[in-house]
Amino acid sequence: MDAIKVEKNRCVLKLNNDFYPERIIKEGIDTFQNKERISFSEGRIIIEKNKNNNPEKVAYEFCDYLLSLIQGGSRWH
Repeated sequence: MDAIKVEKNRCVLKLNNDFYPERIIKEGIDTFQNKERISFSEGRIIIEKNKNNNPEKVAYEFCDYLLSLIQGGSRWH
C-alpha cells in the first residue's frame, strides 16, 4: 500500500498499481458500495464518511478484502 490519507470527512487510498490491478479494485468497490460510499477516480480510492462508519477503518478493511481477492485468484490472471 502506498498511502492512506485521512481527511476531515473521508479517507483517500493510493495503492500500488503493480500489486493491486484495477479490475481487483473495481471488484472490491462493487462489493463495498452496498454499505459504504466509496469511489475510484484518478488512481485513488475515496471512502466518504457516513453516519455509521469510520473511513480509516473501512480503508483497512477494504485493503484486506482486496488482498483476499488476490490470494483467491479472483479473475486476476
